[in-house]
Amino acid sequence: MNIVFPKTIEILHEKKISYLQEQFRKTLHEQILVSTDSDIPRWFPVFLKFQGIRPEILEVAEFEYLRHLVIQQEAAALRMDHGQLGLNSTLQFVELHHAQPKLNRERGLYCFFKKQEQLIEYKLSIQQALVVDLLHDERKYSLEQLALHAATHEMGRIQSLQKWKETVFEMLQLGILVSQLKGNEA
Repeated sequence: MNIVFPKTIEILHEKKISYLQEQFRKTLHEQILVSTDSDIPRWFPVFLKFQGIRPEILEVAEFEYLRHLVIQQEAAALRMDHGQLGLNSTLQFVELHHAQPKLNRERGLYCFFKKQEQLIEYKLSIQQALVVDLLHDERKYSLEQLALHAATHEMGRIQSLQKWKETVFEMLQLGILVSQLKGNEA
């Protein structure tokens, strides 16, 4: 637990509620049937939520869990048409509604993903969040189509079509988005 949730455990100690770790272990063995040790971390944020832990602490636990999840995750090959854009298969999101000094993070929408087997953490802008949201619609987009759809979206009028193309291209470069080019994932 300390490896996956170091900052969460630190906060629990500071708040004098570190007994929750032991209570979690007991609950885990008595009530939650866990198939493998690798499944254990996913239940800790859920357990804390049921204990009525403040949302600021839950955010730290969720942040640490999702980072751990991406580290453990293997990238999957996406089935896409030539030139089609998609979301990185390892992409996970966590929204921080509070500044988190223990994590050294401000409020915002963060994502974790792997690029060439390296863990990347990135804070998304509003424009980038809209691009991700559009790709969740399960439609197929090329770079041009995605930029155009973003520019014509009611929230997308905050920047020009050219700026949307630059936003999508930047997300491709970062590895948040992937594209199928000549049979290879870019």
